[in-house]
Amino acid sequence: MYTSGTTGQPKGALLTHGNFLFGAIHSLLAYGLGPTCRSLVVAPLFHIGALAASVMPVIYAGGSLVLEAFERPGDTLRTIEREQISYMFAVPVMFEMMARSGRWETADFGRVDFFITGGAPMPKELIRRYQKEKQVAFAQGYGMTETLRITNLDLADAAEKAGSIGKPAFHTAVKLVDEAGGQVPDGEPGEIVVKGPTVFAGYWGRPEETAAVLREGWFATGDLARRDAEGFLHIVGRKSEVIISSGKNIYAAEVEQALTRLPAVAAAAVVGRPDRRRGEVPEAFVQLEEKCQAPSPEELQASLEGHLAEFKIPRRIHILDRLPRSKSGKVLKEKLKALV
Repeated sequence: MYTSGTTGQPKGALLTHGNFLFGAIHSLLAYGLGPTCRSLVVAPLFHIGALAASVMPVIYAGGSLVLEAFERPGDTLRTIEREQISYMFAVPVMFEMMARSGRWETADFGRVDFFITGGAPMPKELIRRYQKEKQVAFAQGYGMTETLRITNLDLADAAEKAGSIGKPAFHTAVKLVDEAGGQVPDGEPGEIVVKGPTVFAGYWGRPEETAAVLREGWFATGDLARRDAEGFLHIVGRKSEVIISSGKNIYAAEVEQALTRLPAVAAAAVVGRPDRRRGEVPEAFVQLEEKCQAPSPEELQASLEGHLAEFKIPRRIHILDRLPRSKSGKVLKEKLKALV
């Protein structure tokens, strides 16, 4: 399967039957999927989240699949009711579009056991909305094309720990390491490295790139996270997306989360812009909520004061009709970087 290529060229990841078998076992252990499970498959099957979360575990458990393209969120809500769907994986932008649909208020989720998301950070406010307004349990997972699922946020912790990616899946070892490969203390950001039976065999036809990320069986994800005192992991951002401004680290994900907490902002993406004095400065692109009183970029910047350190507030904010996304719903940051 090919990686998403949102920050570079896609690479072919060689995945074995054993990888998928253990991926299915992890889902059954974490979420108790069984033969009565009815999974709505809306994410494209070339996306690892759909194949590894929506399909393979449900087939392994003996459940049922309903396949439907995600074109109109109102139609997806109707399908959930009509087909008595109990389980669905989708990327955050799909859940966001469903919650903004005109059918949201009357949608009946009475047969839903839980939803699960992955592929990108899920805003806490959106998780809370599903939990509060529709009483839907919301699980989160974290994984990659090269590893399948690495962590689970169990249903018992989903409300209290909303926004966390949970703890390592069974059979899976996870470390957070610094540049030298040493483990970082709790509370400090470090790169996620993982070892276990779902780690891929390597990149198709790219031995040098395989050797760069697979070291003694440990896969270097390129993602940064911190571990809290209870052992739950929280994504900080991509290692390649850290913006270093006057020697200080700015994590794009932190700035994006602050922007999406603003009532007028539906989605946000932050990239680094070269700066002669500081090296780099953060620059943001936002998509506004429909039918809102559109704020100016300066008003958005002012709204971030007190929520972010001054040096983390984007120097420029661009308002777009829509953020560029891949077929799997991820923001294409290479396109945004080209604009700056």
